[in-house]
Amino acid sequence: MEFDGSDEHAPFSGAYTRAAETARLEGSKTWRAARFTLKGARFTNGQNRGADFRLVVEAPEFAVGRMTLLR
Repeated sequence: MEFDGSDEHAPFSGAYTRAAETARLEGSKTWRAARFTLKGARFTNGQNRGADFRLVVEAPEFAVGRMTLLR
């Protein structure tokens, strides 16, 4: 998960800050849950096309069933 962070000294002023947590995809083809804590998120639409966060996936197949953002 990359999010629009608040570190002004990071590349692109922190717009592509990576969350500390990762989720491993193990090929089980079953639904799994993952939780990411976005410390220092600012959500000012700093990513491409005005996005605030994005998933970074390295897998040939991937599906998202639901995503929830909590404050």
